[in-house]
Amino acid sequence: MNLGWISVTALALAANPQPAATGADVDASAIVKKAMARNLLSLTGTAHAIMKIKGAKGGEKIRDLDAKLLRTKTGMQQVMISFRTPPEVAGTAFLVLERPDGPPDQYLYLPALKKVRRIAAGQATDSFMGSDFSYIDLSPLPAGSTNDVEFKRLPDTQVGGQPVYVIEAITKIAGSPYSKITTSIHREHFIPLQMEFTDAFGKPLKVLRVTKLKKFDDKLLPVEAEMKNLQKGSSTTLELAEIDLKAKLTETEFSPEAMQQ
Repeated sequence: MNLGWISVTALALAANPQPAATGADVDASAIVKKAMARNLLSLTGTAHAIMKIKGAKGGEKIRDLDAKLLRTKTGMQQVMISFRTPPEVAGTAFLVLERPDGPPDQYLYLPALKKVRRIAAGQATDSFMGSDFSYIDLSPLPAGSTNDVEFKRLPDTQVGGQPVYVIEAITKIAGSPYSKITTSIHREHFIPLQMEFTDAFGKPLKVLRVTKLKKFDDKLLPVEAEMKNLQKGSSTTLELAEIDLKAKLTETEFSPEAMQQ
């Protein structure tokens, strides 16, 4: 799940252990590039997930979903998310198709309407299925947009007792709801452990924290994370389970037509 147009997002990055880069001379863009090369969306596989949405005034909604991820032969990322439960969202599907020449295509299938609709650019910042994640949080960085993001390395620190690089990303991407994203990336595994999102007006908006890591097929993956909306007081937790990195997937499974099956 690549969260944000920065694509170094919580729950979105996974890495094999790598020798930690050391020294203050390590460039911020080099750290980000290494982390992005190992993000979860760059893998091919399937996963079952539980989404828990907690409202600001209490109450909790639990949603059961399946995810498919495919990195095509041309290097494009494709993601399909399908909801199992509860009944009011069962059968709903969300599809992301990365394009080499611009922003990714996003589609939503609503079984009640028996119709696939494309997510328009103006809807990219809307809440994804009532959660604290937006559609834009679930998409890869648009092709050609790297020049619209300025990376700056801040002093190293620790998150949860783990040593991290701290990277500040100033975004200039049209339509992005974030003016700045500050990411704490594990120095050894290059997994973001925390992300702080600043809104277009310079105010703290959301914080994403990885709360659990687990090894699958010699890959350390973030399997639990919480997105908290600081302005609304709500939060959404995603828990990944039953991850299969050996699943055989084809591009035919990632199409608007396949969403309705």
